Amino acid sequence: MSAKPSTSARRHLRTKQAILDAALALVIEKGPDQFSLREVARRVDYSPAGLYEYFRDKEAIIAALCQIGFKRLAVTLNTVASDLPQREYLAKLGLAYLGFAQKNPEYYRLIFNFIPSKRQSLQEPVEDADPYNILLKAMAKGLESGVIKASAQDQAETLSYNFWALLHGIAMLRSTVLKDFDADFATADRRAIEIFLKGLS
Repeated sequence: MSAKPSTSARRHLRTKQAILDAALALVIEKGPDQFSLREVARRVDYSPAGLYEYFRDKEAIIAALCQIGFKRLAVTLNTVASDLPQREYLAKLGLAYLGFAQKNPEYYRLIFNFIPSKRQSLQEPVEDADPYNILLKAMAKGLESGVIKASAQDQAETLSYNFWALLHGIAMLRSTVLKDFDADFATADRRAIEIFLKGLS
C-alpha cells in the first residue's frame, strides 16, 4: 500500500494546478502569445517570483498545458471500442477526434500550434502515449487484415497522415472561420470520413 503524499506535496500539486487553470483561462481570453506570468501570479494570489518554483518560464506553462491536451485527446480516442470492425473503428476514431476538437478548442489549438513533433523522421518510432499512435496502429491493422487496400507506395504511415490531415483540416475550419456558421456539420463530417475510408476499400 503506497503512502499518501505529504501535506506539503499536496499543497504543491494544488498550487501547480491552480497556476495551470489560471494560465488556460488567460490563454482563452488573450491568446497564448499575450498572457503574462505576472497576471497568472495575480490570479492565483502568488508572487511572480514564486511561480518559478513550479515553472521555469511562460513556455514551460504552455508545454504543460499542451501535455494535458495530448493526454485528454488520447483518453478520448481510447474510449472508442477497438474491437469494432476495422473500417467502423477508424470512422469512430475520426469522429471522436473531431468531437475532442469541438469540446476542447483551446487545448486543441495549443497542442497543434505550439508543440512540434518529437519525431524528426519516419525512421523514429512513435511514442506509445502519442494519440497519433492510436490512429497509426488502427490503419496498420486495417492494411494487415485487408480491410484497407492501398497501392504499394501507400504505407500505414502515409495513409494515417492523409487521414489526420483530413481531420485536422475539418477541426481547424470548425474552430476558426466557420465557428459561427450554421450548418449540419455533424453529417458533413461523417460523410467526409466515410468517403475517405471508402476510397481505401
